[in-house]
Amino acid sequence: VGRVPDAVVLDLTLPGLDGLAVLAQARDHGLTTPVLILTARGTVGDRVLVTVAERLLSGVRESDVVARLGGDEFLVIAEDVGDPLVATELARKLQHTLSEVIEFEGNLLRIEASIGGVLYPSDGEGEQLIELADAAMYDAKRIAGKGAFRFASAWLNAQIDRDSEVELR
Repeated sequence: VGRVPDAVVLDLTLPGLDGLAVLAQARDHGLTTPVLILTARGTVGDRVLVTVAERLLSGVRESDVVARLGGDEFLVIAEDVGDPLVATELARKLQHTLSEVIEFEGNLLRIEASIGGVLYPSDGEGEQLIELADAAMYDAKRIAGKGAFRFASAWLNAQIDRDSEVELR
């Protein structure tokens, strides 16, 4: 997809995940780094997946990592964000970026992304990060439906819920 060679993408579920430069830098400098897994519902072909990838790349910084895990699942690793709440802002921004209509074979499609996230290093290491982010993504689908996001952190989820309540008022 971009910024990550295919060989690294294949190793993302292995314990060597912290070998990625962004995570290694976070570990070495005590930085907070969100790891997001998202599924882009509504994708119907390679051309749409390329558009999803391009939109994800446009929604992150040059130093961040975007990789396709397979099917309609993508991984985003954002370099140090400082405040953990910035991770929720990133998830919201990516959802908005993906929700813009895509024209495909004469039809207008709207992609809905369910996102699960973790914060490195506080939520774990290596394969555990992927497992927790994946579980959070499925919680987002189960609890809030398509187009939602959840984190492994109960505290961050409480902040998301509070912010959602404020938006509904």
